Amino acid sequence: MGSRDVAPDFRPDIRTPMQTPWFLDHLGLTTSADAAEIKRAYAARLKQVDQSTDIDGFMRLREAYAAATAWCRAANDGTAAGPATIPVAPPSTQLPPFSTAAAATEVPLPDPHAPVNVATRALQQLEQRLIDGEPPGVVFSEQLIGLQGEHLQVTAIFEAMLIDGLAAMRLPQRLALFGAACDQLGWNDVVHVQQMGARGGWVRAVQEEEIAWKRTAATTGCHDLFDRLGGAPKLDRTDLAPSHFTRDATLRWPDMQQLLKSYPHYLALRVERSALTAWEQAFAALPPRDKAMAESFSNLPSPAAYRQAAPPRTRTNHGGRVGAVVGIIGLFNLLSHAFNSESHPPIPPASVPAVTAPLVSRPSFTLPEHVAITQGNCERIEHAVHEPDWRPPLDPAQLHRLRDATLSCLRGGRWPHWRMADPQLAQLGIQT
Repeated sequence: MGSRDVAPDFRPDIRTPMQTPWFLDHLGLTTSADAAEIKRAYAARLKQVDQSTDIDGFMRLREAYAAATAWCRAANDGTAAGPATIPVAPPSTQLPPFSTAAAATEVPLPDPHAPVNVATRALQQLEQRLIDGEPPGVVFSEQLIGLQGEHLQVTAIFEAMLIDGLAAMRLPQRLALFGAACDQLGWNDVVHVQQMGARGGWVRAVQEEEIAWKRTAATTGCHDLFDRLGGAPKLDRTDLAPSHFTRDATLRWPDMQQLLKSYPHYLALRVERSALTAWEQAFAALPPRDKAMAESFSNLPSPAAYRQAAPPRTRTNHGGRVGAVVGIIGLFNLLSHAFNSESHPPIPPASVPAVTAPLVSRPSFTLPEHVAITQGNCERIEHAVHEPDWRPPLDPAQLHRLRDATLSCLRGGRWPHWRMADPQLAQLGIQT
């Protein structure tokens, strides 16, 4: 018996969820809608959206149409599994959600010259040329020139799609591409950025975090904050594996997590998700003791914060008493010397040949991988750092170990307070 002989009351409806998906609700439809109703609802809503002023509303409608069409096709093919596989609410993202892939492949507009289709093709061409290794500045400029003869809103739609691609870490060479967009799309103009709404807020957040990143690097005495990550490989690569990270770099994963929390928007332009995953996997493979030590070092407060939180020291002024005792002793020694010089004439010293001590080079101060932060070790480090001819070690691993141990001594209160602002610490990149 064919499917037409089945009574309608007994036909299973796999498209009926417990809640109406957000894309059907956006189109004003129910779960019983078919493909024809979805198209009619989209056409009716499209007449209510002014594409020249409400770009986000138009993109939102396009995404709802794409999701509804894909849902209807999956239901007709029998691949929909029910409420668990159907999103009932739009995804929670910081930027207004828009998928260039959905606009380009799921439900293309009938008119290939529609603004959203033209902008989508331009962004896809830009991405491909960047993957091929072409310079972002030149490629971006050529893409904008190619859009000049199109609809007035094509550039605005292309700009919105570009920001979405940068924020979602989908485009290659994002940092250089962001710089080119700032110069050629006017992202350095505060008024223009404010007019872009949430996307403009993301652009402004990137710019502010970049300024803070460079300022922090300058105050710590390094060219880039990535220089303090134990020699980690460049994180804009997509071919990194856990084996590419040395032990010193792997122990710096908690520090990288702190940077991701402090500069999330800016680092979205500088790192790849696959690189962060490889680094995290390398850290997870470390022994528990090493991971605990690295995490404790990363969570310690700075020396400045430690001094602010420490209770004030009580100082007692004994200067008057000490000065009086020193003065009496000095007067007594002066009188004794005068008396002895009058009763005993000085004997001319015999000529003793001068002996020149041989020059002996001091052995370099090295630290093992694991340094116990005790009072004795902190005193040895403090003494070595303040030798007259001391210089920071040239070995990056030794430099990071010495800096970490010194910071731990400072934060643990095991460093002499009169050495807290010593310029020797600045050579280690420690600002107190």
